[in-house]
Amino acid sequence: MAFIDTIKAQAATKKKKIVLPEVSDVRTLEAAMKILAEGFAEIVLIGEKDDIMQRAKQVGKNLPTEILHNATFLSATHSGLLDEFVELLVKLRGHKGMNEA
Repeated sequence: MAFIDTIKAQAATKKKKIVLPEVSDVRTLEAAMKILAEGFAEIVLIGEKDDIMQRAKQVGKNLPTEILHNATFLSATHSGLLDEFVELLVKLRGHKGMNEA
């Protein structure tokens, strides 16, 4: 068994949740689809479900975009959590000069 297969097998036994906020990046969607297809983690995609699914159809030529229906979608702007997200992000990235402006 290859090293990466060993890691995936271990991850599948301790299924964790991965939150992916950068869903406009093709690589993020491809990774989400692969993880869901292999079933070794739960996926949470931050963004509008319709927009994400449309983008996935554009980039998912070799991957089954239907697998994304197994993900959890969380709208940053409509969930009521936007202020909390901003506060946390500023706290985590403040040392790099990020602020609420």
